[in-house]
Amino acid sequence: MCMRTDNRSKTCTTLILAVGGIKHIENQENNFKEMENIEQINYIKAPVPTVYKALTSEDGLAQVWTKKLTVKPRIGFVNEFDFDEGYITKMKIVELQENNRVVWECIASDPEWVGTGIGFELSEKEGTTTVILRHFNWREIRWCNYN
Repeated sequence: MCMRTDNRSKTCTTLILAVGGIKHIENQENNFKEMENIEQINYIKAPVPTVYKALTSEDGLAQVWTKKLTVKPRIGFVNEFDFDEGYITKMKIVELQENNRVVWECIASDPEWVGTGIGFELSEKEGTTTVILRHFNWREIRWCNYN
């Protein structure tokens, strides 16, 4: 178990390993809410700047997610992804740390995705980039991947 206190927001966060993901229990002024999280680690034989560009550009994301998209690497911009399912998935960019971290907030998509966040943390060792993908704040986990 890992305990972290964020003094700025007076929020205490506890992470507990759970079946199907990581449970995130947030205690904010004695209001408890339990959220599910998914974490996946990938290793890519490419330098961090190449991976960061792939995660923050239309060309890069079109190679791994969908070719119908609108993406700009700007905090506050709403990236749009069209999977031909009758709606547009919209991810607001909430954090960009060049060559280090990208965080999106899902503001439109399947109902279970709305309100969740997706974070990519990058680090490099000997020409291989480690990508820690976290999909967090799920109300419940029913499945992890569409593909």
